[in-house]
Amino acid sequence: MAPPGKLRHDSLAARWAAGVGDASYALYLMHPFVIRAMRIIFWRTGLIFVLGPWAFIGSALAITLGVAFITHRLFEKPLTRYARRLLGVGHGTGRQLGSLPVPAYPKTD
Repeated sequence: MAPPGKLRHDSLAARWAAGVGDASYALYLMHPFVIRAMRIIFWRTGLIFVLGPWAFIGSALAITLGVAFITHRLFEKPLTRYARRLLGVGHGTGRQLGSLPVPAYPKTD
């Protein structure tokens, strides 16, 4: 059994889904650029007429996921580690980010 607070991913599908979840912000940021580049490539080379729209959709999805994984691994993770070190929070520092204060609102009864 996995220790408390740790998720255990046994299957390949669960590990892949967790990886997509980790890279979801990079996917959100990168997908418009990748899809536009793919559209330009498919139209200018004529691949859209040879392979059809389903090939475009499948290849755009695969390449977008690949770019998101690479962006997450090479940019997002190192930048997050650096920011955590700079702030002195996170794993290994003994400090965690505190919760934000909630403003007190007057009662309206």
